[in-house]
Amino acid sequence: MAIKLIRPGVDPNAILPRFLAERRILAGLDHPYIARLIDAGTSPDGRPYFVMEYVEGVSIREYCARERLSIERRCRLFRKVCEAVSFAHGQLVVHRDLKPANILVSSSGDPKLLISVLRG
Repeated sequence: MAIKLIRPGVDPNAILPRFLAERRILAGLDHPYIARLIDAGTSPDGRPYFVMEYVEGVSIREYCARERLSIERRCRLFRKVCEAVSFAHGQLVVHRDLKPANILVSSSGDPKLLISVLRG
């Protein structure tokens, strides 16, 4: 699991609305090639958090090189990534940091898009 938590010392009034919006948006993204939101809540000291699916994998760039994927297999993998991005766009979500490091590929060969909706 990957946990996102507002850091201590950060003014919650400045970041809380955006953090809660990101949590709400991620909760609506249910797609096999997008890392899922698993849980959300508030820590004992009152800071909100959310828990994302942990993706065991390597970046798409590393996976393609390591597996020596042909152009055809690279295109099939990239098509799955495009399905995830298209799904997010259909939910009116734009990925703000789409790059190979944010696309992990599991040992089974399926991609998982790591989405960070809002900067902050």
